[in-house]
Amino acid sequence: MDRSLVAAIALAAVCVAGAANAQTLNFDDVCAAPPCAAANAYQAPWGVTLAPAHSIVAGGVDQLVGRNGTKYLSVATAPYQATITLPRVATYASLQVSRSSLTAAGQTVSLQALRNGAPVGTPHTATLGDVDTWTVLRVNVANGFDALFVSSAFGSANRTFGIDDVRIAGHCAGFADVADSDIFCAAAEWLYNRGVTTGCTMGTYCPAAAVTRAQMALFMQRLGNAVTPVTAWGAVASAGFQYSDTPRPLNCAIVRSFDVPKQVVLAATANISGTTSAGAFAFRVRQSTDGGQTWSDPIGYPGLVSVGANQFGHATFHAIVNLFPGREYLFQGHLGTMAGPNQTASVSCHLIATFYDRPATEAPFDAAADAP
Repeated sequence: MDRSLVAAIALAAVCVAGAANAQTLNFDDVCAAPPCAAANAYQAPWGVTLAPAHSIVAGGVDQLVGRNGTKYLSVATAPYQATITLPRVATYASLQVSRSSLTAAGQTVSLQALRNGAPVGTPHTATLGDVDTWTVLRVNVANGFDALFVSSAFGSANRTFGIDDVRIAGHCAGFADVADSDIFCAAAEWLYNRGVTTGCTMGTYCPAAAVTRAQMALFMQRLGNAVTPVTAWGAVASAGFQYSDTPRPLNCAIVRSFDVPKQVVLAATANISGTTSAGAFAFRVRQSTDGGQTWSDPIGYPGLVSVGANQFGHATFHAIVNLFPGREYLFQGHLGTMAGPNQTASVSCHLIATFYDRPATEAPFDAAADAP
């Protein structure tokens, strides 16, 4: 069995799963309460970093709304530029830019690809017109790049602009001996992105080389780690609450920080019963970046269940959550204010979580349909 055959098998699996897409950074799930500083609060999957520390802000700031979600990266301080560093070489990128209400029309913004800190390829520029009118900038460098440099031209006192909907793609994992037209190109990319193989030497795939039984065993083990759930566990919590003017939390479970990004599928069941009270219960996930001293709400879930007097309520919640290194997560039930003094309610929360080694969706730079 050679590498071409192994890659062709993976290609068939990719085709069944659906068309692959470029990695997309939309800034909408990266901080609970904007503004947050990109340099220390933004943790995109797969090692993408941003500099300098411009803020991710909520839609409506300076009359900008954002694309595919309300949050966007606001480049609002000198030197009015941002560098997006990638975890490895890419060949195609696009992003959208727009000027804010702080800046006069006619501002020019440039997108330049970099490799090892030096410009590569031809920069793409655009002149920004109306506020919140987003313009696409693209770069396509056959030999690859490892960073994107977005900057505003000089000529005005304030050159504030926004960046959103960043799409990054690569071709064949940057292997020099795999062409875009090769039938196994996308499969080789898929295997590389999930850590199944890095090729035979740095930058080459050796598609015609034979695979030993030892190598095949390693490939199969890594593939299994990439697509198989690591573990599943359950947690049950219950509490009795008396009347309160403020909502009361019920902590279902706390998950410590990870060394690599992980994905978890959550299934939670909430039950609430009142004596002569009325109440409501919801489920949410909170995060902490200071070891659990303070918690914020990165994700809130729909499915609130309301319970009247002398009634019993039951609700089930289901969600997929990406967990990032350096943070702790609290899976929490939330009982709303109960009506009337001297009232009580009984609440229970049953949580089942299934963790994955790597995100189940496409990894970065999987062969992209939107890349030219």
